[in-house]
Amino acid sequence: MNKRIVSSLFVIFLAAILVSGATMAWFTSQAEITGNLFQAGTLVLDLGENHTLPFNLTNMQPSDEETKTVTVQNKGTLPFKFKVVISEEEAVPGKGGEGYLPDQLWATVTMGAGKVYEGTLADLLGKDLVYADANGDVVPLEAGAEDTVTFKVEFLTSAGDDYQASSFKGTIEFIATQVNNPGWDQ
Repeated sequence: MNKRIVSSLFVIFLAAILVSGATMAWFTSQAEITGNLFQAGTLVLDLGENHTLPFNLTNMQPSDEETKTVTVQNKGTLPFKFKVVISEEEAVPGKGGEGYLPDQLWATVTMGAGKVYEGTLADLLGKDLVYADANGDVVPLEAGAEDTVTFKVEFLTSAGDDYQASSFKGTIEFIATQVNNPGWDQ
């Protein structure tokens, strides 16, 4: 029993020392760096107000051609790379249920550095047309910069009667991403 009393007194003594040690004064010092700011940039692709798109060609005949230009503007704070993708919304075959019009539409697409595509609209659908230099290397459009993309479409003279009354309706999509996006392959 004496051992229990001695042990209890020892535990109480240790607790008293710990409590009294917590109230002792220690020297301290500190410094601050204020004003730390972390702010994400903005990526904003805009199409200039004076563009001539969309195409609205009706009553076409072989040898008709039309050229439309759009200005791509970087209105954000980050440089970006961009591409253009043309997709089909609706196609109506011509006379007799034949004649897919995009087979007879010759498309030429030019971006700032030069021609990026020339061939049928049918072969162009769904392909990525990347803003690049004359060597085909992707180049960024810097913040505040702009450049033009020109689309020329010609109804080929090889189109026969199967293409009468055929039509095509599609979407031209401009897609931008940050320059260092590793998930976007070109």
